Amino acid sequence: MDSRNSILKRIQEAGCYSADTSEHSSTIDLKISESIKSITPESKKDLWDQFKKEIELVAGAFYKTENINASAEIIIKFLTDSKISRVGISNEEICLKTALKIKEIESGLKIISPSQFDHAERKKEYAVTEAAVVNPSFAVADTGTLVFTLKGAGTSYPHFLCDNIFALIDESRIVPNQFELFRRLRREEMKEMFFVTGPSRTADIEKVLVLGAHGPRNLTVLMSENIAQ
Repeated sequence: MDSRNSILKRIQEAGCYSADTSEHSSTIDLKISESIKSITPESKKDLWDQFKKEIELVAGAFYKTENINASAEIIIKFLTDSKISRVGISNEEICLKTALKIKEIESGLKIISPSQFDHAERKKEYAVTEAAVVNPSFAVADTGTLVFTLKGAGTSYPHFLCDNIFALIDESRIVPNQFELFRRLRREEMKEMFFVTGPSRTADIEKVLVLGAHGPRNLTVLMSENIAQ
């Protein structure tokens, strides 16, 4: 039994719906599928255009780059303009490769990675690091959301403790919506999964906007068709 039918069964057992709900589940599924299909872009380019529009609406930035070299140059320009001298990375291969390219172009920048420190020191180091390079597992087009499963990341500290986040993602990792996302995710990947939609902000207290309350102040997504090259 899939998760949707399991939820419907619990509702029926609780007496919230009539017992014949299950008889109409196939019709409900069809209507949901048709509705989703009607608003889903058909091509990868259209999906990324939708993602770009959505993430910019929540004050995130989006760039399409050719490869790691181009992504590294964008990151270095930001670091230089912002007078940031150190950058943290998560432990995925693409982040390690980008860090090497950053050092190759700008040797004066200090790179910190999870493997350099024990747990206590790692937290302290990332807490005073102003920028980080991370690798989302998926991007969700219709909400402009990045999905992190932390597979191979080594730590979640760069995702939350650094003010300026650069998210490197391959073109193939776009999904149209959360329905498709959960079809592609394995149960094991969901254990440490979290979603990020734009920079962190809140106005809960006195309607005063606070940036970076529980995550980055700035979020930049760098999408490439050849991210591993």
